[in-house]
Amino acid sequence: LELPEMESFDLAYAVESYIHNTNPGAFFHQAEKALKKDRLLIVLDDIPKIDPEQWPEEFRKYADWFKNGWLANCLLPVDEMIRVANSQGFEFKGSLDLSSTVEIWRPRDKAIAFFTELFEPIMRKHTYLNSLRGGHALQI
Repeated sequence: LELPEMESFDLAYAVESYIHNTNPGAFFHQAEKALKKDRLLIVLDDIPKIDPEQWPEEFRKYADWFKNGWLANCLLPVDEMIRVANSQGFEFKGSLDLSSTVEIWRPRDKAIAFFTELFEPIMRKHTYLNSLRGGHALQI
């Protein structure tokens, strides 16, 4: 959120980094500073379609597991992210949902799911195991 002074670029991308920011306005402000006038910013990340607070009750715990396990400070829904980006001078051009390209429920994922359901209270206390718990929640 505090980029050093640098030359301006035509293109910037944020791959699996946006959700870790603590201030979406500052995130887009810094990106705007680093880009030339006719610029392009690509954000590739786990961005929910709707606010996790509005998810059905049975799924809200998974939002918390994901936020905590993956240090996902910013889970703004996509429409709110676009509003914040627009407030920093960006114009939204489009989105592409790549969820269908992600391989989930592989044997490893099933094993993690099994152990997460059995040992979740222990997993949340250990950094690495907590990240596995967060990945499991993301798949759900």
